[in-house]
Parts: sequence; C-alpha cells; structure tokens
Amino acid sequence: MMKKKNYLYWLPAVIWAVIIFSMSEDPDPAAARLLNFLPNADKIGHMAEYFIFSLLIYLALVKGHALKAGSAVIRAVFLASLFGASDEFHQKFTPGRCMDIFDWLADTAGALTAHAGFLLNKISGSKK
Repeated sequence: MMKKKNYLYWLPAVIWAVIIFSMSEDPDPAAARLLNFLPNADKIGHMAEYFIFSLLIYLALVKGHALKAGSAVIRAVFLASLFGASDEFHQKFTPGRCMDIFDWLADTAGALTAHAGFLLNKISGSKK
C-alpha cells in the first residue's frame, strides 16, 4: 500500500516563496533596508532568505514525503537554488531591479549553510 504524502508540509515553503517573490517585485523592499548598516547587507539578506527557504523545503521533503535526510538535503538545496535562479531571472523584467549572478550565489550559499552541520558530519564521517 502506497503511503499518503502530506502536501500540507509544503505550505510554509510556498508561503516563504511568495514572500521572496513579492520582495523581488519591489525595487526597494523594506526588509532589505533593515540590514543597511551592515557591509554587504544585500548578500546577507539573500543568504538569510534562502537559509530559511531551504530549511522549509527540507522539512516538507522529510515530513511530507518521508525522504531520508541526505536525499532531502540535496533536493532542498537544489530546489532553493533553482528558485533563486528563477527569481533573479524574474528581476531582469522588473522595473528598478536587475538580474545579478552574485545574488544567486548568495541564495545558494544560504541554502547550503542551512545544512552545513549535516553536510560536514557526512563528509567527516565518510573519511573514517
């Protein structure tokens, strides 16, 4: 008998994706101005957004689809990075915004950072 997948676990990730997308529509989002006192505030903001997004995707994959942690980490990082790339492409067509590969790299770095402990544990464990 096939397990029923619980798609409600995707709701937080979908809501977060909508928030990210809506901030991309704004040439000067209020959330970005909160970090203006920091150097590289834009990249820190991107990393924070995608850190959270990747964790939400991971939880949806583990809880809603019963994936094992390793598989869920890889998929979560890939999906978050892919969404980041599509969001940057979307900004190419948004007045007052531009597509920036370094923003996408910050998105992907944030997604990877969310799972750094797991990844480091796997890497160090495989060398034993």
